[in-house]
Amino acid sequence: MKKEKFSTSWGFILTAAGSAIGLGNIWRFPYLCGQYGGMSFILLYLLILFLICNPLMVSEIAIGRTAKSNCVDAFKLIGEQIGIKYPQLWSFFGGWCAAFGVTVCLSFYFLVASWVLYYFLEAVSGKLMLINQNNLADEFGQLTQSFSIQLSCGFIFLFITTLIVIAGVKKGIERVSTYLMPILFFIFILLCARSLTLEGASKGVDFC
Repeated sequence: MKKEKFSTSWGFILTAAGSAIGLGNIWRFPYLCGQYGGMSFILLYLLILFLICNPLMVSEIAIGRTAKSNCVDAFKLIGEQIGIKYPQLWSFFGGWCAAFGVTVCLSFYFLVASWVLYYFLEAVSGKLMLINQNNLADEFGQLTQSFSIQLSCGFIFLFITTLIVIAGVKKGIERVSTYLMPILFFIFILLCARSLTLEGASKGVDFC
């Protein structure tokens, strides 16, 4: 069976960016930046990004392009090629542990995505605009205490994600990323522009 590939480099870049950029860049990163020194935090973040994260990403891409297989079989194949005595152990620690780590991460995304979907439906229906700004924290607290809402919204998200993956690399993952990632960047620009118009924005700029 012929394995699918990305049709364009741009499609791969957008897909890779989509796997790395998320809500943490909107609500978590600014908080950490403000708590740990502003621009000094950003400079240290960029240093770690280029010295640690970038080499790891390049290595991961190289492993994938060389083995053309899932992470478990890829590490086993590479272990055999470089002459490791027990490639199964290489496969276990490099492959199965990686798969387990991804599964743990996805369990977190399952929960966060359920929140996003819930608020998206609330926004589309117009209910979100009716909530008093002072009661937003209470609204979120009620959401996190509702197991049924989080589970149902999470499974809707999981169903949509499954459909995209089943469609394949080109018709599913790459096509969706090609449309959604530019929209996400446009939303980022709107958020930046809007945040600069809020009260106290100049103090935030001065802090950075």
